[in-house]
Amino acid sequence: MTARERLVFWLADAIARAAYFAAMCLRPSRSLDERLGATRGWRTVEFGPLRIRVPPGWGEVERTPDGGYVVHNRPSTDRVDGDAVWYSSAIELRIRRPDMRSLPRLAPMQEVSRLLQTGDGPVVVALQIANGVGPARRREVRRVLRSARVVRGAPFTWSP
Repeated sequence: MTARERLVFWLADAIARAAYFAAMCLRPSRSLDERLGATRGWRTVEFGPLRIRVPPGWGEVERTPDGGYVVHNRPSTDRVDGDAVWYSSAIELRIRRPDMRSLPRLAPMQEVSRLLQTGDGPVVVALQIANGVGPARRREVRRVLRSARVVRGAPFTWSP
């Protein structure tokens, strides 16, 4: 191989490596896109002393039979409780006192919760996710739980 051929080979290799490096640097990072654009279009739900950001299409705050509150991942008009689809896609954000019961041991859902200190005492914000919900959706709804903030507002009225 002559000196000229070695130089052409070396330049071609350098150009190929530079093009690959540029493509990797200019490619948008999936995790960066998720972090920056993931909550675009979300709405803020303010309830009592809490402020929570939820994706579009989630329902409003509803009262639960046990005296707490819940926000479902679907409005009440689009929900059919108890069917097989519900068990594979249900996501609920529950707001309750610390002494109120959480999920039963063998529930078809998993629970992740945060304890927030409000002016009226501690409040549990619990995310209950059906076992059939996929990993991408789980990451999204964990952002909902992380978005819960205590702000000044009216105190909760708990039913006995």
